Amino acid sequence: MKIILTLACLLSLNFALAQHQIGAKLTYGNFFESVGFGVKGNNYFNHLFNFSGELLYYPGTSSRTDNATVDTKDIAINIDAHYKFNDDRDGYIIYAIGGVHYSYYTVLTTFDSRTIQQDAITFTTIGGDTDKFARSYMGLNFGVGGNYQIQDRIHALAELKYVWSELGQLVFGVGVVYEL
Repeated sequence: MKIILTLACLLSLNFALAQHQIGAKLTYGNFFESVGFGVKGNNYFNHLFNFSGELLYYPGTSSRTDNATVDTKDIAINIDAHYKFNDDRDGYIIYAIGGVHYSYYTVLTTFDSRTIQQDAITFTTIGGDTDKFARSYMGLNFGVGGNYQIQDRIHALAELKYVWSELGQLVFGVGVVYEL
């Protein structure tokens, strides 16, 4: 109990002393080949390190085959640590990115009509039949980013990172964060 109380006190003290930012982000990943959007939060612990978390949604793509429509979607969560290469006295920061990635990827296929052969019986379905594939993926993030102060409490950011997982992709993101 004493350990939990001590950790809670240290975390609340750190939260009170740390600099916090929250904002919005647009991303493009070469696996999904679509623009994603989401929210991002930064927590600066000291002059060298900060942690960030982001929740991203990729509406995906919709494509048409001979007798079906295929829709893809993805929800991604990234928790990253940033190591700053320079001091922010000049109004900008360059940082390295390393972290953990979680992705929930879905593929929804809607068939116009199809024929199913099972043993000696043939079934023909009328349009509207759907198949859904969904899977979760874990991975690691590696990359580089930059943060530029636009106004007193508003910062623009740009990041380029590689998500190393089964859905491995290169992701470019831009956004704006507000300092709380």
